[in-house]
Formats: sequence, C-alpha cells, structure tokens
Amino acid sequence: MDNKLFRGTVIVLLLCGLAFLTERALTLMAALSEPILLFFLAWLIAFVLGPVADTLERLRVPRAIAVGRLAGLGAVRLPRILAVALVYLGLALFLTLVGILVVPVVASQALELGRNLPALAAQVPDFVRELQAELLRRNININLEQVYDVQTFVRQAADYGASLIRDTVQFVTGVATIIANIIAILIISFYIMLGGHRLGDQLIAQAPPQYREQIEYLRRSVGSSFGGFVRGQIILALVYGVGAGAVCLLFGLNYAAVVAVVVALLALLPFIGPMLGFIPPLIIAAFQAPWWAVLLIALLMFILQTLVYNVIGPKVFGETLGGLSPILVLAAIVLGIRVSGLWGALFGVPVAGVIYAMIALGYREFSKTWHVNRQDLQDLQDKGCAGDGHGNR
Repeated sequence: MDNKLFRGTVIVLLLCGLAFLTERALTLMAALSEPILLFFLAWLIAFVLGPVADTLERLRVPRAIAVGRLAGLGAVRLPRILAVALVYLGLALFLTLVGILVVPVVASQALELGRNLPALAAQVPDFVRELQAELLRRNININLEQVYDVQTFVRQAADYGASLIRDTVQFVTGVATIIANIIAILIISFYIMLGGHRLGDQLIAQAPPQYREQIEYLRRSVGSSFGGFVRGQIILALVYGVGAGAVCLLFGLNYAAVVAVVVALLALLPFIGPMLGFIPPLIIAAFQAPWWAVLLIALLMFILQTLVYNVIGPKVFGETLGGLSPILVLAAIVLGIRVSGLWGALFGVPVAGVIYAMIALGYREFSKTWHVNRQDLQDLQDKGCAGDGHGNR
C-alpha cells in the first residue's frame, strides 16, 4: 500500500513538474518570439532558395573565375560560397529594386485610397438603389437593404480607411527598423544556406548505415514537398498579382499597385487564395468603371486565373506534393487555420506534404519488409515440401 502511494505521489509530482516546465518554456518562447521569427524566416529563405544555389554550384565555370585569379586553364565547378553569394546578391538586388520602385508607389496609393475610401463608400447607397430599381424592373423581388445594411457598410469603410492610413504611416516611419530586420534575416539565411548541406550530411553520416538511404530519401522528399510548394506558391502569387495590376492599368483604374500587392498576398493562401484574389479588382472597378468594363475585367481575371493555376501552375509545382489529393489539401488548410491561424493557412499544405512523404516512406519500407518475409516463408515452405518428398521416397 505504501509502495502504491509512493508511486502515485511521484507521478503527480512529475506531472506538476512537466506542467511547470511547459509553462516556463511557453513564456520563454513568447519572450523570444521576435528572434525566433527572424531565424524561422531566415531558414525559410535558405530552404526555398537552396536549389538555386545547388544548380549554380553544379555549373562548370572557367578556373580563373572559380579561384579568383587570371592564371589557370580548364573549367571547374563553382565553389559553394560563390554560388550562395550570387544567390543572395541577386536577392539583395531584387529587394533593392522593389524598395526603390515599388514600395513608394504602393505606399502613396495606399494613403490615397485610405483618404478616398469614405467618399467611395458614400457612393454605395446610390449604387444599391439603382441596382434595386433594376431588379424590380425585371420582376426580381430582392430587398438588398435587408441583405446588408448600407449605412453600416459606409461607417465600416470610413473606419477601414482610417486604419489603412494609420498602418501605412506606421510602415513608412518604421522603414529603418524594417531594413535592419531584412539585413539581419539575409545574413542569418546566408550562413544557414552555406553550412546547411554540410550539417545535414554530417547528421546522416552519424546514422546507422542501414538507415542512411531512408533518411536521405526523407530529406529529398521534405525538400521537394515543403520547399517546392513554397517556391511554387511565391512564383504563382507574383505572377497573379502582377497580372491583376496589369488588368487594372489596362482599364485605367486607380490603385493598380495596391490591387497587385493585395492579390499577390491573397494568392499565397493555398486553394482559396486565387478565388479571393478575384475580388479586389472587381471592387475597384465597380467604383471607377461602367458595368461593361467590370464584366470585361471579370472575364480577364478569370482567364488570368486559369492561365496561372491551370497552365503555369502544373509546370511550376510538378510532382511537388507527391500526389496529395485536393481533399487532403483542403483538409490541411482547414486544420492549419484551426491550429495556427494565418501561419497554419500558409504552411498547412506543405506540412501535410511532408507528413504524406513520411507515410509513403514508411509504407514503402513496410512493403519491402513484407515482401522479403513472405519470400523467405515461401522458400521455407518449398524446402519443407522438398524434404517431405525425399522422405516419402
């Protein structure tokens, strides 16, 4: 009896200690959330751009370029550090051009939109009345004011406009902090990409020899599913956003740069992002263009979405998700949103692809073992039958 009481006391104390340590760990993570986020973004950049550096490293270049001197003949592979340096030099140049050419335009248009949003929202009651009258002329009895309170929409639009102005001003005034964080992320990411492969090879070398092939296969699968999916999402989001901005410019609409950024950000959400990205150009067009132009913009957006996600998308993604069905993709998005909110929506699908790859690896190894064991059992049965035949003779 005393022994049972002692064991129960120990278990209770261990559970209390575990709860205390968990609470302390969560508090520490909350306190270190900013550096953790910086390291995560740095790792993500290195993970996404890693294949680009690998491709550059496999290129054959003149020996003089590789060793940094004028003498030398022949061609050699580009050193890893030069390949990584070229990748980050290109990334830094791209970010610099975006900061000089794109960010000021987007910030200016966002401020203008924030100031004009209440005036645009004030046009909604007239638009609703005209639409209501048109519906009644066609004997369609729908009370639009019961569907949505127009005055509430106008008040909300004024609040959104003020919030947009405030957020834009905060972004502009915090440019120095943003630049410092970007530089820190790029430096950390550079060293992660530079030494990540070597560290991975060293860890695999420490594993038992019979498991190294499976671990290497799992590493390739994770790189293909997670990294490939994130790379594909970024590429398609950029194309979709630029295309939406071009459609707005084609019809002479204002705020084309803001629309392009919003559509690109929405397109980062898997599965539902492209459908949500369809909406901003139509909303802007409804306030600035006649109804026939709105219909044409809707048609062009549909064509753009079809080209990006049905023509370009399969070429970009390839076999990234390893046969993950649309139902599993949707389930991954819903579960990701439920567990981690926006981050879960962004990374739920690639995480599901990693889990799918792990399950596929386990099934492959199980099938291989099952086949071997079954073959051994069949061989034993054949030998037993042969022995029985000799014995009967």
